[in-house]
Amino acid sequence: MSKAEEKTASSELPPPGEKQFYLQAFRGRAILFHLADPGPQKAVQAVVDQLVANRSMVVVVSDAARAAVGPGRRDLAEGSPVLARLAARLVESRLVRVKRPRTAAVKSLAFSLQLASRLGIGKVVLVDGRGGLAATGQGAGAGGSFVSAAGLKRLLAGDRDTGGWSHAELGLMLAALGDGVEAINLTSAEGCAAELFSYRGSGTLLSAHTYCRLGRLGVDDYTDGLRLLAKGEREGYLLARSEQQRYELLQSAYGAWFEHHRLAGVAALRTAPYRRSRLAEISGLYTISRFKGGGVGARLLAHLLGRARELKLRAVFACTADRAAGEFFERQGFVEVERGRVPASKWKGRKGDLPRVYWRDL
Repeated sequence: MSKAEEKTASSELPPPGEKQFYLQAFRGRAILFHLADPGPQKAVQAVVDQLVANRSMVVVVSDAARAAVGPGRRDLAEGSPVLARLAARLVESRLVRVKRPRTAAVKSLAFSLQLASRLGIGKVVLVDGRGGLAATGQGAGAGGSFVSAAGLKRLLAGDRDTGGWSHAELGLMLAALGDGVEAINLTSAEGCAAELFSYRGSGTLLSAHTYCRLGRLGVDDYTDGLRLLAKGEREGYLLARSEQQRYELLQSAYGAWFEHHRLAGVAALRTAPYRRSRLAEISGLYTISRFKGGGVGARLLAHLLGRARELKLRAVFACTADRAAGEFFERQGFVEVERGRVPASKWKGRKGDLPRVYWRDL
């Protein structure tokens, strides 16, 4: 890796807190790495070492000399004794290296994806110099960082920039997402750590579905919730709060989880301070960057509005100093109103400029 590449890779390394969050999510799970390029792979090896130490199970498919020979393409049939031995070795040692077939790139990719499907591996990481997809406008975040299977199908049917990935390759990925693989990450070697261990990512995450679970946060979710709130404040999307105020917010907070375990967004429905007025405040609404285009914020907000109706409230409001956040609320049916519309207790003890207020009758 050149000095310029090392500088780029180090600048993309995730903060320790984010990295630990993902390591915990990957613990006990199996991940297959398909290494399309012969080098540089030092950054990928560092990621693999961390995952194995984390007690994840890792299969690395490459053309490296030290990679194990086989299984071949003929050994991928269900019930194959070769696959059975490979699976046993993976469970026992947590790391298996597989020699990539000497064939065309598309067929090599097909081999790795089929291997993942046969072994029941839900996550595949395709390490390729092309990195992620280009911005697709198909339910993806900036740079095409998140694309569902439905979005990928639309992408294949259209004529959009795919970042150098061929329709044949994307078709194989779509088929794999329908054959047991839950998620496929497209990333360069240098961006591998940022793609797997950071909220923003560095490439593209292809997901079998856009499903996200919504529900109340429990105390065991608070560490991740606090991290998201702090990140939203640093980026200017959320109003600054003390640690005590963040904990108070989390008492009435809901979360959105992707891939069954990844907290992708958080928001609170605060009713206690406004009970007499039959109002509620939408507070602390923030979603991970790469899922912004996936509608997580809108889903969370819709969930909170449904809860507010169940409580027979007359209206909800939100406060923000960020214009983009205000535009988001307007798209969801809120209107900007005078600050005097909300109870005066909301502003008690506040100093400096007050935020904008967005209101929605129920």
